[in-house]
Amino acid sequence: MNISKKKFNKLLAIFFSILFLVSFILYKDYGISIDEESTRLHGLVSFKYIILVFNDLLNLEIKTELSIPNLHDYPYKEYGVSFELISIFFEKLFSVNSYQDIYFMKHILTHFFFLLGVIFMIKIIYNNFGNIFLAFWSGLLLYSTPRIFAHSFFNNKDIIFMSFFIFAIFFTFEFFKKKDIKYLVLSAISLALLTTIRSIGFYFFVLFIVFLFIEILEKKKLRSNLKSLALIFLIYLISIYLLWPYLWANPLFNFYQAVMSMSDYNWQGNVFYLGNFFLGSHLPWHYLLTLIVATNSILLIPLVFTSLIWFLVRFFKRLFLINDKNANLSFWKSDREHLIFYNLVLFLIPLIVIILNSSTLYTGWRHVYFLFPSLIILSSACIFYLFKILNNKKFLKKLLPVFCFLLILNNFYNLIKFHPYQNVYFNSLFAKNANKKFEIDYWGLSNREALYKLVENNEETVSVCNSSFTNLEMSRKMIKLSESEKIFLKEQNYNDCNFIISNEYYVSDPKLSLRYQVPENFKIFDSINRGDIILSKTFKKVQ
Repeated sequence: MNISKKKFNKLLAIFFSILFLVSFILYKDYGISIDEESTRLHGLVSFKYIILVFNDLLNLEIKTELSIPNLHDYPYKEYGVSFELISIFFEKLFSVNSYQDIYFMKHILTHFFFLLGVIFMIKIIYNNFGNIFLAFWSGLLLYSTPRIFAHSFFNNKDIIFMSFFIFAIFFTFEFFKKKDIKYLVLSAISLALLTTIRSIGFYFFVLFIVFLFIEILEKKKLRSNLKSLALIFLIYLISIYLLWPYLWANPLFNFYQAVMSMSDYNWQGNVFYLGNFFLGSHLPWHYLLTLIVATNSILLIPLVFTSLIWFLVRFFKRLFLINDKNANLSFWKSDREHLIFYNLVLFLIPLIVIILNSSTLYTGWRHVYFLFPSLIILSSACIFYLFKILNNKKFLKKLLPVFCFLLILNNFYNLIKFHPYQNVYFNSLFAKNANKKFEIDYWGLSNREALYKLVENNEETVSVCNSSFTNLEMSRKMIKLSESEKIFLKEQNYNDCNFIISNEYYVSDPKLSLRYQVPENFKIFDSINRGDIILSKTFKKVQ
């Protein structure tokens, strides 16, 4: 079903407005994650560097905070910070100063970009398949996937990268179709933004260039395409330089350092997976695949599997047909097929590289959330073709919308059931034994509720220890001052506390460390659960 562009844009505006209204109702329900202070510091370090550079160039005297490290001394200076700088800009613009307001504002800003990603996903599907039902279904699928939804508030690294990945897919593919100067510029800038959020974004730029070269070889329009290529490179490089302060002092060397640093990331912690602890750099090859299957709807998995097999078979059939006798045969017959193969490559290449290289991974599949939009595009394409194939089989054709509806309904049911801890969602095949097999609340989001319940149930002050790898102080600061002042944190000094909170997340086997052992004179007092899954336990001293 096609509608006018004007009506389509009105629908998008209404849809976005409704989702944004929902976000304003929900955003304060989410606690603070363990990484949020450190990622903000990355941004503050670069923000200080920008001020110092402009002070020097323009003879200004803007004051900087001495407590913030200088960029050249900072151990994480290679990290991309473009989103952090956007967030800090809004902090300064609206004079956001309190600890809670800073992170709540950042949550709503992160979610805002996620919602933009949802809108661009809808546009990608509608522009290329011309089906309004399929377009909004794909957007709702992205929006309602439980883990993605929760992360869209507090995960300002992986969700932001995923959202900008969607923007880049949209702009680059519009350029492939239209060869318009507007989309050339937007493609280069979106790819640069992607790279300055996480340097792995450079891989997308490389794949984009590869696909451009394929077009050059196929269409023989060497001169015009080479001009486009040169302009894309120029805009991409200038944009990266401007958006990434770390590159200003030594662009080529520092860019090389950043890419190498991320590709050879050496995290020394352990990951709890299938009931055992593994080094993050030596996980079983199936770690990512298992987590993707375990933490998505049971209805989605067969659809994704069917889509991948179907389009891989089509791709290789086309590949084997290209030879000397069929030299003019293209990899794709239409823009639609082009989009499918584009996203097939965007999904498979990084996944294969990560598995073959035994790349360091931890805390689930969040590092590859950027692959999820390509899976949705492939799944939407699969449904589109199934509608065509089943055109004469009315009963089976009617089952497809029912299946699509049930998938979204199941997701929304779990959004409500797990709120505000959709980040610990496991489907029904894995939920019952999830605590025994996987890490659960590794972000420590349940800590705020656990502390609040202690304050609420105790009139006097409470002394609290933690027996897991988590940061209670960050969560304490997210509680109202009048209540947080009643909480005294004692780390692992169990003799000095009356309560112990544990989210049972560890970066080493807790059986090998006394600091994580709850003393015998503490008994289980409370817990935070969602269905069969336990996020947090609170223990109380009994003697």
